[in-house]
Amino acid sequence: MGAWSAHPKEDEIHMRILSKMSIAALTVMVPVAFAACGGGGDDEEDMGGAGGSGTGATNNDGSGATNNDGSGATNNDGTGGGSGGSTGGSENQGGMGGGSGGMGGVVLSEPPFTPQDCLANPGGPADTVMSSGVGAFRDEADWMEGWTNWSVNATPEDMGSTLSPVTVTLSADITADMELDAGEVYAISGIIHVTDGATLTIPAGTLFKSTGNSTLVISRGGRIEAMGTAEAPIVFTSAAANGQKQAGDWGGIVILGNATNWSGDNVNVEGLASEPLNQHGPAGEDPIEDQDSGFMEYVRIEFGGTELQDGNEINGLTMGSVGSGTTISYVQVNTTWDDGFEWFGGSVAGDHLVVNNEGDDMFDIDQGYIGELHTLFGRQVFPAKADPNGFEWDSTEGALPAGTWHTHPIVSKVTMCGYPDGKPGYGMVLREHVEAEVSDVAFTGFDFGLDLRDAVSDELSITGSYSWGHFGGIENVAVEPGDAALADDQVETDWFADQEGNVDFQAP
Repeated sequence: MGAWSAHPKEDEIHMRILSKMSIAALTVMVPVAFAACGGGGDDEEDMGGAGGSGTGATNNDGSGATNNDGSGATNNDGTGGGSGGSTGGSENQGGMGGGSGGMGGVVLSEPPFTPQDCLANPGGPADTVMSSGVGAFRDEADWMEGWTNWSVNATPEDMGSTLSPVTVTLSADITADMELDAGEVYAISGIIHVTDGATLTIPAGTLFKSTGNSTLVISRGGRIEAMGTAEAPIVFTSAAANGQKQAGDWGGIVILGNATNWSGDNVNVEGLASEPLNQHGPAGEDPIEDQDSGFMEYVRIEFGGTELQDGNEINGLTMGSVGSGTTISYVQVNTTWDDGFEWFGGSVAGDHLVVNNEGDDMFDIDQGYIGELHTLFGRQVFPAKADPNGFEWDSTEGALPAGTWHTHPIVSKVTMCGYPDGKPGYGMVLREHVEAEVSDVAFTGFDFGLDLRDAVSDELSITGSYSWGHFGGIENVAVEPGDAALADDQVETDWFADQEGNVDFQAP
């Protein structure tokens, strides 16, 4: 959820967009086109020919090779152009050799897909998104297959006569090791904590169906071991009938640790009562930066985000001061009332994370988070309740407690698709001296692309990224060109363009 500070122009922008917006305007985008890059096979099913010549290249640009191919350099290596490759492989592995220098390899000259390609398909993003070779699909096109759910009111695993009603209800804190049984159907009743020293083990294929404020909290020192598979994900969903499930039907999942954040030693996580079991941070002792709070792999969290009180909701997956020994991989948050994922400090890494239809922000970072995130996909399929952003990241301009740091994530391979509804929503909102290293982001379809809300840190970079298809362009000055009331001196547009390898397809 995170603290929100109003942008001074947003009320006026909101009225202007609502009066002018047309979703159809976002769908008239040209298909992908690649710059010619040397010799090779002439379609993606052919065996590739010898690569052409190419000059030096940098990260994410592959010298003498197209993305995901076997000729020349390997993907994301960029080890220098030269003579391209020998021969490519089959199906998307051959065809183009070295580039002409600079970005090398494949160069996008037009947007790789339309915003509507992300949003229109009820079964998930269209093939054009997943075969784009950019962002979340730089290396692999099918990593979401099998374990994700794109429905906004139903759960595939909660269908048919083979599933029983809830057979086991968890209603008390878990204070000793507990292993669940995938043959049961579980419900969480109320706020359930896995306490210090206890481990909750959840096998592949386990289904949870909950209601109300039901929330699973892994408290400091507790652990979760949730190992699903692509064929049998672990699913936390609503107890409502299919077709009637909706955001806010139950709470969500919270993991709390003893790593550093810049708010203090015992920080109460938002949305829950003020008590030690709901707090994160070092607890008055040395922080445990590499703390292992367990693992979550092939897990889906959907139809959560219940509003505990006005303006105070649970996120899909909240992580407070979680250490780097924890694994968060292949996790989807689907149709939640608040943020998809939120990090409050800590250094836990995350990869292959999916947000489908969040109520607020897709990926929210705050309080000095310094972990690495890669391969993230988010899409908004209908209007959100608040000001929906892809990234909403906060740091601080003020003095920091000893031993803490500014928010500084390292983020790569991201695809985010917005739904412009005039609130407005941005692909990225970066505040309060955020520091970050961001690369290979493809973001499209928001009201605006980028908002540098406060002073830009010298340690903030966004490189090798593509922006297009936003209703008002990459920044809000594009709503009414020349309108002094909205003019922003093209700060975001110019800043984005000055970063290495970025392309704004809507630039004048």
